[in-house]
Amino acid sequence: MTSFEGSQVNVSTGNGNIEVEDVEPSSASGGSKRKRQTSFVWNYMIRVDVNGVMMAKCNFCEKLLNATKGTSSLRKHVLKCLDDHQEATNPTNTSFDPNVGKSKVAKMIIMHELPLRFVEYTGFREMMGYCQSRFDSMSRNTLKSEIFKLYNMKRDKILKLLDSIDSKVAITTDMWTSSTKMGYMVVTMHFIDKSWVLHSGIQEDELYATIDDEEPLTSV
Repeated sequence: MTSFEGSQVNVSTGNGNIEVEDVEPSSASGGSKRKRQTSFVWNYMIRVDVNGVMMAKCNFCEKLLNATKGTSSLRKHVLKCLDDHQEATNPTNTSFDPNVGKSKVAKMIIMHELPLRFVEYTGFREMMGYCQSRFDSMSRNTLKSEIFKLYNMKRDKILKLLDSIDSKVAITTDMWTSSTKMGYMVVTMHFIDKSWVLHSGIQEDELYATIDDEEPLTSV
């Protein structure tokens, strides 16, 4: 019995208009399950259940193909649809960097406090596969890794900033509780730069002044 992970959509076949293509058996035996789960075709297809038969629905043409025997025919179909899609659209993202794309997704998850499983939602993967065919789908474990990369980069920038400050630094803390009842402590750094401008906290990658209009303290 073949098992599948991920979201499934029940499709009615009452009208009898579903088009099905058979898939050649996979050459792998014991490792076939893992191969199906990691195949690139699932960046452009979603699994659907049609009367108990697992099918693959193409994100481009919405055609249904039999997905119970392997991914050989699925791969051929996806490659053809990719070629057709690229010919029909003007390439505007030729310089797309998949690594930067993953970093941007991680930043979005942090900014909007989204669950890690968000990147595994069928709707998100379907949308990303359509908007940018070179974007690799992410698991929640991959997302965790990307978040830690952002954290380490931010920490290194803060340490370098502290090394460059000649004045003393004041630290304040604040406690708050998230919507999931998790407790957090926020640490804010305050210091005066060489121009006597008071800075407080770090927002994204830039420091922001707490004095109105960013006027030097000497003019207050």
